[in-house]
Amino acid sequence: MAENINEVLGVQEETPQKTNAETPISTTPKAETPKAESSSDDSAESTLNVIAYITLIVGILAAVLYFFISAGIGEITSVVLGEAFKIIFTSVVAWAVMRVLANISLTLKEINFKIKRQ
Repeated sequence: MAENINEVLGVQEETPQKTNAETPISTTPKAETPKAESSSDDSAESTLNVIAYITLIVGILAAVLYFFISAGIGEITSVVLGEAFKIIFTSVVAWAVMRVLANISLTLKEINFKIKRQ
């Protein structure tokens, strides 16, 4: 296992530089550490993100459709508004959970790639 966790995760520690006339401070930007460099296939995470957005869109459309169908029948009550809100809330929570899981998976793959690269 690696001795320095900062090197494994790609964290760069800044060290103070001398500012006398003999050692000029470099103004060139630091190179960013590349993300996982196509270390693995991210199709599962992409698919999960697409399913998350489909879930969100279908949930919102279902809530709006439910509300308008109930309004057409003439039954706009607090129960109808509550049910429409529950549908929207559930779809937003499902979307958020799927997005978080996809991001966690990508981050773990990136960390695994950096550890294996050393």
